[in-house]
Amino acid sequence: MTERVALLQSGELILEVADECIPFVQPWIPLNAEEAGPSLRSGRQSFVAAIPSLRSGRQITSRPEATSRRARTSSDPLLFLTTVTAFAVDGDVELRGTSASHATIHLDEQNAELSVDVNDVASANDVYSMLTLSAAFLLGRLKQALMHAGAVVDPDGHAWLLVGDSHAGKTSTVVSLVNIGWSYLADDQVVVSRAESGEVMVEGWPRVAHLDEGYNSRSITGTRAAVDLRQQHGARLMRSAPLGGVLLPEVRAEQPTHAAPAHAASAFGALVRQSPWLMADAKAAPAIASLLTSVAATRPHVLTLGTDGYARGEVIAASLDQAFRAASLSRGS
Repeated sequence: MTERVALLQSGELILEVADECIPFVQPWIPLNAEEAGPSLRSGRQSFVAAIPSLRSGRQITSRPEATSRRARTSSDPLLFLTTVTAFAVDGDVELRGTSASHATIHLDEQNAELSVDVNDVASANDVYSMLTLSAAFLLGRLKQALMHAGAVVDPDGHAWLLVGDSHAGKTSTVVSLVNIGWSYLADDQVVVSRAESGEVMVEGWPRVAHLDEGYNSRSITGTRAAVDLRQQHGARLMRSAPLGGVLLPEVRAEQPTHAAPAHAASAFGALVRQSPWLMADAKAAPAIASLLTSVAATRPHVLTLGTDGYARGEVIAASLDQAFRAASLSRGS
């Protein structure tokens, strides 16, 4: 049996998972992914398939030339993502990690195949990163960008990207703003695209969030716990929203929480830094660069997070409102 889910609201990206692979793949699947019934693979759709490797006792799961292709893998990797390294091979992208699991992304054919070693627990980390990279490269061919970023939706219905390193405050900021009535798309991964109207749209790929165990008591323990935001704020989870701007969070405990305008070049650099796959496909890069330029130029701000704003969404919202008002007055003058 095979589970099929639509990763995008448009149905343009489908994930197919063999039953044996579900325990390895399930943690990666966005919480808003919908079941996709059996259908013909149209030219508009891209597919990612996760299937058991030969070690599981199943039938051959990769193309006959896979072994020789991996032997010819370039010694210069395209990029690294946690435990996984990506290589360019004959127009495709090969992914290898620390386990026997591996993947091939067939860019021109718009599909990817993950061969999962279901007998090795080390496959879990590899598979998570391989799914991220497979989706990212295929989205690039659809002129869409997968970004390592959170996204909240303000009361006016506009999405604000939160782009920063791990521990920069993305998740806590999302939760704090949701607690005071904002909506959200995701806390860690979003897909950005351009609508036919030219408007930049943000679609969330929400998963279980990881929040400091001391958040509710406004203390910092350094230990994170898994939190499903839908349990308390399910009604505020949105699928997509038009882009309102970009926030670059950074924790500065000794400073008061405040926001200040940032240069578009800084925002562009942060987007690429956090999502290294964005420019790795030369064929998709021009369209992605154009999209990122539009994103980075949309009201970029540095959001400095002090202890006064920790777990206090009203403080964060007030600092953003103050910065936006100041920017509007500056433009008016």
